[in-house]
Amino acid sequence: MSGTRVRLPVVVLVTGTDTDVGKTLTTAALAAALQAQGASVAVYKPVQTGVAAGEGGDMGEVRRLAGTRDCAEGVRLTLPMAPVAAALRESRTLPALAVHVAAVQSLAAGHDHVLVEGAGGLLVALDHDGNTIADMAFCPARLGRRGGVPQRTRHTQSHPADPRGARRSGFACGRPGDWILAT
Repeated sequence: MSGTRVRLPVVVLVTGTDTDVGKTLTTAALAAALQAQGASVAVYKPVQTGVAAGEGGDMGEVRRLAGTRDCAEGVRLTLPMAPVAAALRESRTLPALAVHVAAVQSLAAGHDHVLVEGAGGLLVALDHDGNTIADMAFCPARLGRRGGVPQRTRHTQSHPADPRGARRSGFACGRPGDWILAT
């Protein structure tokens, strides 16, 4: 595989079905591969949960593993649970979806690639309006209203394909170290 170039869109979403399934390791591996090709890479995590102030979190791990300097979080919550539940218990307000999209757009303006690492599964709510990582990834034009997924399906399950018809450019599955990557 030496000499094979990684070809990805400017913004790449990395998500999984749960905590500790390899999202951060996958993000770091993609960042390292892209940087090895000479690309400038930024990494953004809309919501980091289960990490106290002063701890490295997922973005600290990406910095450590890939050497990526431009890593940012939208918001950090200390309780290790879904973002909305953690925010409610901590009496915090989550940033609106538009804030996350603007952060990614700003990073994309100065980098060849932006890797966006999700929190939990594709349909985990990122804000108090029920917007998900799927809404962020597939529906940027719908920022002013709820996405196309009915509210009853907005929970922590992962979806193999976006129900709004968006096309995935690739996926990785399996255990870290034993991955299958398809494009």
